[in-house]
Amino acid sequence: MDPKDIMVFKQIMQKIRENERVLECKIPKKGDWQTIFTLRSIIMSEPDFSCFRALPTNGDAREYAVDNGVVDILLKMQPEYQSYVPPPVLKECPRHDTHTRFPIALCCNAIEEWLKSNSSVVIIYGAPDSGKSHQIVHYILNYCNISSQNCRAICVLQTGVEVLSTAWRISDDRHETMGSTVGYKMCTNSRVSDCTNVAFCTDEVMLRSLLSNANQQSFVELTHLVVGNVGRRTANTDFFLSLLKEKHRLHPTLKLIFLTESMDVDNLASFFNRSKLIMVPEVKASEIGSDSLMPFGVEYIFLDSILTYISTRKEVLEIKRNMGTCQPLKVMAEMQERYGDMNRSYYFSHHMDPLLERCFYARDPSGFNTILKVLENHKHLVDYQHTEIKLTPLMIAAAKGFAGVVQTLLKLGANPCLRGKKGITALDWCDESNPNSCRQLLVDACQSHSKGGSLADSQGRLYGQLYHRIHNPYVVDHSLVLEIVMYIIAKRKAGKILVMLPDFTDVLQSYAILRESAHANTKRIDFMVCHRYVTEEEIKMTRQFPSYPHFLVILMGGPLLDMLPSLSSIDFLIDTGLRVERVYNPAKEAYLNRVCYNTKHSVSLMKLLPKQGCFFLYLADQLDSMPANEKPNRNGSGLPMQVLQALLTRDRSFPSVEMFFDSALTPPARTNVRRSIEILTQMGAIEQPLRMPTNLGLMLAHLNIELHLGKALLYSFLFKCLDPVLTIVASLHVGNPFKEPVHEECMVNMAITKAASSQRSYSDCLVLLRMYQQWGACKMNQKDQDMVNKYRLKEGVMDAIANMRMELMTVLRSLGLVKCGRLHNTDELNEHSEHWTRVKACLTAGFYPNLAKFDYGKRTFSDFCCTDTPLKLHPLSVVNIEELPTEWVIYDHKEDFMLQLLDHSSDDSPVHMVENTAISDCMVMLLCGIDEANQANSTATEEAESTNSGPYLLPFVPKIDESGNADKCKELLIGKRYTFQLSSDCYNAVVWLRQQVGRLFREFTANPLDTLARTDVKRILPHVFNILQEEEKNVCRTDLGGIGVRPKIKNRCPMGVHWNQRLTQTPSILCKESSQFEAGHP
Repeated sequence: MDPKDIMVFKQIMQKIRENERVLECKIPKKGDWQTIFTLRSIIMSEPDFSCFRALPTNGDAREYAVDNGVVDILLKMQPEYQSYVPPPVLKECPRHDTHTRFPIALCCNAIEEWLKSNSSVVIIYGAPDSGKSHQIVHYILNYCNISSQNCRAICVLQTGVEVLSTAWRISDDRHETMGSTVGYKMCTNSRVSDCTNVAFCTDEVMLRSLLSNANQQSFVELTHLVVGNVGRRTANTDFFLSLLKEKHRLHPTLKLIFLTESMDVDNLASFFNRSKLIMVPEVKASEIGSDSLMPFGVEYIFLDSILTYISTRKEVLEIKRNMGTCQPLKVMAEMQERYGDMNRSYYFSHHMDPLLERCFYARDPSGFNTILKVLENHKHLVDYQHTEIKLTPLMIAAAKGFAGVVQTLLKLGANPCLRGKKGITALDWCDESNPNSCRQLLVDACQSHSKGGSLADSQGRLYGQLYHRIHNPYVVDHSLVLEIVMYIIAKRKAGKILVMLPDFTDVLQSYAILRESAHANTKRIDFMVCHRYVTEEEIKMTRQFPSYPHFLVILMGGPLLDMLPSLSSIDFLIDTGLRVERVYNPAKEAYLNRVCYNTKHSVSLMKLLPKQGCFFLYLADQLDSMPANEKPNRNGSGLPMQVLQALLTRDRSFPSVEMFFDSALTPPARTNVRRSIEILTQMGAIEQPLRMPTNLGLMLAHLNIELHLGKALLYSFLFKCLDPVLTIVASLHVGNPFKEPVHEECMVNMAITKAASSQRSYSDCLVLLRMYQQWGACKMNQKDQDMVNKYRLKEGVMDAIANMRMELMTVLRSLGLVKCGRLHNTDELNEHSEHWTRVKACLTAGFYPNLAKFDYGKRTFSDFCCTDTPLKLHPLSVVNIEELPTEWVIYDHKEDFMLQLLDHSSDDSPVHMVENTAISDCMVMLLCGIDEANQANSTATEEAESTNSGPYLLPFVPKIDESGNADKCKELLIGKRYTFQLSSDCYNAVVWLRQQVGRLFREFTANPLDTLARTDVKRILPHVFNILQEEEKNVCRTDLGGIGVRPKIKNRCPMGVHWNQRLTQTPSILCKESSQFEAGHP
């Protein structure tokens, strides 16, 4: 590098500092890449050059070019920002000696050396009990304090409960008040101040903060950014890492610290070039000054041993009693016939019956390929009997003489002694007159399990197989969990018992059973509840484990180990081996939230936690069928939101959004990205061809819920029916509140219950609204549990919906849409909440393009997903084909039940529309697709011209009436797919009303409160709803009462240890915190 250039740069720097009006400085200089790298090294080493960056020009053939103006402005602000950053104040912690008991203490020197170095990215990986997430913050604060360096750090975790738990833990360690040195920022609450050095937040909050220009510019003031749990490969994590990589190129001095439990860090290290790796070793306790951190002699007890030595349930005792006197396979067959309904699931039957019918008509063994693939992943279904004919796969294969199929089914555990109709077994189905290998295979299988022989060795394994025949392994057996907990309490010393469950509903159901049993049998049990919906105040009250010698049962839903005050003090672990994941089929645009087995990596981590014993509710052989690691599903249903966030947070000079997602750790298919852009365009969130986000897109990104739900919620402001739409949106966001039906009778009862709540409205959304209203009334009378049992509702879902309502209201207040105090506008926003037509109009305008049309001739549905996949209504939907009053149905999402059995379903397997609402023709014409960007540019005249999207005027189509006169008609095309043939006058009126409603909504997203006060809102919208009201009378009931009844629950519902207690027993601190939210003080 030429020394003269350095002198010139110093003179320019001095001029910029003397003139505050200079905001941007560009210095073009030609040179090769060696020159640029040399200049970069000089800039990083010279403090005077902190506002310079050496960047390639737009003509360079590099990956991309960065806008120099943005970089220069941000870097000019950096010294000004950091001059006001206070240094951390580290108080001597009385428990400082306990910090050295964590394994990460062995890496303290390596971390400090990295903080001193010029390296900007480090990956720290180790077991979950290594203390990474909280100790790394202590190390950063201590280092900055000793070296007198500025510290502005953000620590990003995946869930809000982990954020709160970790932030409060560190604040307690330092004996400081929350919000001083350490704080947190949540969607609805925050504890930060100007002197906060480390702020904790979720990745959603971090992405939301980057949506505003002010927060994007303040990104330059950061000194450290810690990202935890990157080993949990969710779609949001991959998207955030991709965005962070792009941001880091603008701010290369920012220190990036990634924390993970996964040992497979090579991909992440290569994704961030030249990342330093620090592994936290798995060490003995004595090596780091503790005698109890890594114990020896831990018992590992699997399901077969649990059933043999612990369980005392009636069916298990009956198995033990009969196994010693009868042939094992015959005992298993009798038990399956007696208790087989416990293993039933309507959704399994919905697909297994057709697969068995396909096998029944198969002419060669290839007809069994699909069902064998299913049974490899679901061995508990190997003896599944058809609902009507009671045949199993083994019976059909034996009757057809397919020896290879029979042998495969026997290896999977099929029982040849199982009886069908009239007591016929698989052996009876073999042709006696024509002996074949199938008959011999079945005889050998029966003899191998005969009395004596190897029965003693395989007894436990048979118990486990039979247990899974009579109990679905993908459903938590809460009674078995209770038995194990009571066994530990009776046989072991007092300690802490960690129970790992898949989701919060399982946590609360187990908690209800254990709490009732604990009060009935013993007073030695305390509880700690950890899941994603635990409230902030409950986290504050459970920051430390109790010190008295009782049993503490910790119920945890999902991998939320950071919520625990200490992992090194866990004595016992009960692992169900289950987790909840969302599987998405991009070809059908359908997904399914399913319960599946955990990963081998997670199980190996679980084994390291307890000091005394691990109880696994699955067989040791099932470990082999578990996936090695969790794979992210980047083609998920949340991709449109990620595309919108990418367009809002990335600089315009960066490459296209397709290239951005192509460079991700797990890139989605480019066709899915383009489909997401198409959906955003149809919703009006972006404008083509520049893909510029609109005001609606910005508001949807801030709401941070599903795009169509956020849009429906915004329409409720314009149509002034906020409260019922808010309840429906919160219910759909939390998820289906009903339990899965187990058999046909249960299915019929649930259908009758939902039909009674729908009141012939043909809307599943109204059912959700009625359920919440009824539950709220029961909650106030302390009879809500009776309603939950009566309607087969999932535990805690209604409480979660109530809290979600309050959280959404807080977000709406922060956006300035809802006012509080003396200027509150909630009454005005609910002026028309009693009108079901307005509520349905909000859902129609928001849910589009989730619109389906019914073909009465073919008796099939079709939607915007142009595939040959059959589209059906959900079996439990109150909208059914036989009573369908109109051909139009809007839906929340689509589910593919086949994904419960396989990761990829076949093209001919149907998908089901979920949470449906039937709407009229007028509602489709007036409200669907009115927010598309190009719709705003069309004009409502007789000569309206065709546009690229929205309504189109198709070529002139003369209609000849009976008198021979030609009538001029025009066709309205919605979304380039659905057409309406209208007269010229009607067409003009419809187009004009569409444009007026669309214009009002766009103006509302730009200036909400002023738009609501305008006279044309009160003048135009009543005409629209008068038309819709008259049309709806011919479709369904519109005189529905109580739609706008305001909920009586004003406080946040406890979701932890105080869940479902009497309101008079709820801690006053919770009531005080909840009343603050209701009063508008988030």
